[in-house]
Amino acid sequence: MTVKESLFSALREERAETAEDFALLSLREGAERPEDCYLVTADGFGGERGKEVLREFFTVMANLRRCPAYLILMDTAVTLLKKDSPLLPVFAEMEQNGAAVMASAASAALYVKEGEIDPVFLAETGQILETLRRAKKVITL
Repeated sequence: MTVKESLFSALREERAETAEDFALLSLREGAERPEDCYLVTADGFGGERGKEVLREFFTVMANLRRCPAYLILMDTAVTLLKKDSPLLPVFAEMEQNGAAVMASAASAALYVKEGEIDPVFLAETGQILETLRRAKKVITL
């Protein structure tokens, strides 16, 4: 191997690491990801059993690491992000697996008291609409 070949190999490896770092950074900064988005508009399906079904759904999704690119919570679904919610650790795990979890700030103003949801999750309507527009597929629950 010549000096020139080893230099190109080193550059290729460095470029791959930089590309990976940039990809991870762009996930966190909300760069365009043409992937799935789950839009959740309720805290369950019907009564208490419906809430258990929804909790199980997200728990299994997080455990299987089959998270969507985006998870948007609107209407009563924002209550799933309350600090005492059993799903909060599940949503945190989903974020660690690359999902962007967002709650409608307008819905939060209607359904939860100030400070009950970590502000990091709150998104304005324009941001939510833009995320839905960019998503490859939107699945509603």
